[in-house]
Amino acid sequence: MSTATPPRTAHVLVVDPVSTGRMYAPLLLAAGATVSEVLTPRSARLGRPPAHPGLSHRVVLADGVEVGDVVERCRTWGVDRVVAGSEPGVPLVALLDRALRGVELPAAGGRALYDKAATAQALERDGVPALASAALSSLEQGDAFFDEFDFTTGSLVLKPTVSAGSVGVVRVDSAPAAARALRGLLGGSSSFGEPVDLVLAQEFIGGEEYVVDTYSYGGRHTVANVCVYTKVLSRAGHFVYRGVRWLPPDAPEVRQVVDHTRAVLDAVGRTDGCTHLEIIADGDRLRLIDLGARAHGAGHPEKTYLLTGDSQVHREVAHLVHGTVPPDDYTLARRGRIVFFDREERSVVVREDPAAAFDGVPAVESLTLLVQPGDVVPPTVDLADGLAIGMCFLVADSEHELDAAEEQVRHVVDGLFAPVP
Repeated sequence: MSTATPPRTAHVLVVDPVSTGRMYAPLLLAAGATVSEVLTPRSARLGRPPAHPGLSHRVVLADGVEVGDVVERCRTWGVDRVVAGSEPGVPLVALLDRALRGVELPAAGGRALYDKAATAQALERDGVPALASAALSSLEQGDAFFDEFDFTTGSLVLKPTVSAGSVGVVRVDSAPAAARALRGLLGGSSSFGEPVDLVLAQEFIGGEEYVVDTYSYGGRHTVANVCVYTKVLSRAGHFVYRGVRWLPPDAPEVRQVVDHTRAVLDAVGRTDGCTHLEIIADGDRLRLIDLGARAHGAGHPEKTYLLTGDSQVHREVAHLVHGTVPPDDYTLARRGRIVFFDREERSVVVREDPAAAFDGVPAVESLTLLVQPGDVVPPTVDLADGLAIGMCFLVADSEHELDAAEEQVRHVVDGLFAPVP
């Protein structure tokens, strides 16, 4: 990377610095920026992390706070750039960007950056191939749509239009099943604890699901990593994510996935900042599954940094503070994958020291284990359920080594639990 311009920003506001967003403060402060943080009520479900030493300001917003009040605080503090530390803060970041920097919001007031229905509309407007979909706000609307859909040749995926972490996502293969799923979603709670008043019904396509993490500046989209998910469909129609592995940039499928990614980013008006995208490919048919106008969660950029020497967050910090121009793509120095833990049935932790069971397992770079002896866990139905149990990060020099290590990890995880009658 090369430095093309002098430092560009002095005071960065991080909105909802939870999960991966906690990377920003130490990196920005080390780069010489002033850093403030705002936590919205939406992030309460994700926890209130302790403040990093050296922050200029840190404010926890109450319900009902007007955006104008936040704008005035930012102007008083001298904030000149805003970044989203996690998904809950994306809507506020879009509004603050417009108010503080005069950034024009894309069509639909920027909702395409966080609302799945608006995203689908933006792709259609720009001519980017997208999944056939419908936004449903009532059971009557759903019944009419399901009656028209041909379930003999396909199936649907239903999901809240505003949510995260695969919470509430379910595949259905009949009109009655679709109606039941819609009834369960409408009026329920999203991953942010907010009422679900709109559900997106999308056609289901098979194929590999790819993860693309980008950093954009001035409309140019750079790719920090491309990964591919391993997932299974549960008996109840839920997508259970079992793992994710990093792909080398010269893998045959990477180029077409990256090309589609850049077309999507242009369509939704994403010109600056980190974006996390999930794209499914069925042969040459590529379709966006989900988009987040923020960095990849669950500490993924830290793992990417270990494998590549870079990440979308590191790129954003270097570019904002020093004007460092990031490369268009990435180099994968070592191979890595994440193994998500899951259970097919309600289970109890029976091992006295669960973490010790992983001692000596090869290639384990880091372990996150959130269960204790005696804890009872439900069947895994979404990524949030899996993350509530734990995961491990494997690093090796070859995919063959990772295959062997993953097999051993899953054997260890099975030994931690016993079924609950």
